[in-house]
Amino acid sequence: MLKIKYVFVLVIFAVSASAQRNSQDYRFTTEFTQYIFGNIPLSVEKIVGKKVTVGLDLGVRFATKQSGTIDNKDYFPFTNKGVYDYTNQNTFNRFYNAYTLGFHFKYYFKEQRTFYLEPAFYYRYWFFNEKEIEFTRGDISGGFQGYFFEGIRNERQEDYVFCVNFGRTIKLKQTRKNRYVVDFEMGIGMIDRSYKFFTDRGSVEDVPVRSYTETGFGKHPYVNLGLSIGLER
Repeated sequence: MLKIKYVFVLVIFAVSASAQRNSQDYRFTTEFTQYIFGNIPLSVEKIVGKKVTVGLDLGVRFATKQSGTIDNKDYFPFTNKGVYDYTNQNTFNRFYNAYTLGFHFKYYFKEQRTFYLEPAFYYRYWFFNEKEIEFTRGDISGGFQGYFFEGIRNERQEDYVFCVNFGRTIKLKQTRKNRYVVDFEMGIGMIDRSYKFFTDRGSVEDVPVRSYTETGFGKHPYVNLGLSIGLER
């Protein structure tokens, strides 16, 4: 896993260095709203016309918890209400690492590049290996127990996301070589998600298991609300 992390970091530096060699008409931004969920994002955009930019999006997230007990009610804010199941709680799950690769296309309605429409696609890979975890059941008194397990876990989830955003670019202070920019955007889309869970020497919903694998897939709505800041060169 460490090798994967190093490769990912090298890719980020390589993209940045390549763009800087011909830095005119490039934008480098990071989306602050992603940091709330532990994701570290970087976007590199090429300005290809007075109204158009194309961009590459990279992201990395590192787990902040390696083992232990998670209380279903306290840890996952939507599970006990029956809004989402365990597979939709990735952003709140501190056991997960994740890598993201995405592409986007911005079409500005005016040459001043203010308001824009942005189709975007990204792939996100969630994973952790060999972690001893107990995930407690939900609120039994409320009649909704949710999903619960304990044991040695390996988990994989893959997201394919397509969304369309509407946004506004605000150009701030101009320096000798750079201009600071801020993007506000919101949008809707769809997530196509598959998962694979492996439990060893434990139980799943009170059933003892050993070398037990669960797989599945589904589609879920996606809502985006983003705030990005960066440089235009």
